[in-house]
Amino acid sequence: MKTYWDLSYKKQFKFNLLLVPLVIVVIIWFLLSNLVPTFIKIIVITAQVVITVTTLLYTYIKSKKEEQNFANIS
Repeated sequence: MKTYWDLSYKKQFKFNLLLVPLVIVVIIWFLLSNLVPTFIKIIVITAQVVITVTTLLYTYIKSKKEEQNFANIS
């Protein structure tokens, strides 16, 4: 079985897309919980959204470049 880092960028992108619903559920749970102050919630949720979007964009762009490179080689 391959690890995440052994996957192509296209498969990494698909894997990251599959994690988006989980991220949404965790964010909703975090919002509804009273475990931490609101200010901390805002910081953590903002960081999670930025990290998720950045990862999706990065893997998408890299997968498109990977496809172009493969097409140019063939």
